[in-house]
Amino acid sequence: MWLETKVGVSDAISGEAPFVADLLRQAGRGDGCAWCLSEAMVTLDRLVFGAPDAQISKDTLSDLEASLLPAMGACWDAGCSTDVLIDGFHSLRLTFCRWATPATARPRVPDLRDRLRIFRNHMHNLSLEEVISQRRLDRSLSRPRISIEEWSRMVSSGSVQ
Repeated sequence: MWLETKVGVSDAISGEAPFVADLLRQAGRGDGCAWCLSEAMVTLDRLVFGAPDAQISKDTLSDLEASLLPAMGACWDAGCSTDVLIDGFHSLRLTFCRWATPATARPRVPDLRDRLRIFRNHMHNLSLEEVISQRRLDRSLSRPRISIEEWSRMVSSGSVQ
């Protein structure tokens, strides 16, 4: 596995757990909320479920959990249903707790990875919608504008239907 052979599990975790917390804080500021959450969940999936012996410290767990509430507040109006958001953030918190528990003591949480993936997919789709909307706006702003008089002439001449 890449994490174990290249840098060692603990080195990867010490570098990537703060990255996840930074993404959550950025989401909490409302700066690309959906994209940040999607990226955080990609990283979590790889580290928590892809490296089953990986474990974070209680301080790191506290840092991650402290970042969740502002992210949740910022994403509330992102276009997801309330049920998806509640289940998604609950799944994130359970994933953090799982990550902080020794591998031998971790309780089995049915469907956790799948529920996290559903939330990640929702956030990814919202992120794509934001990008498409921005491109649409950029295109509309770059089109040449015509005056009312010009428009009236075009309508009266029959060139606009």
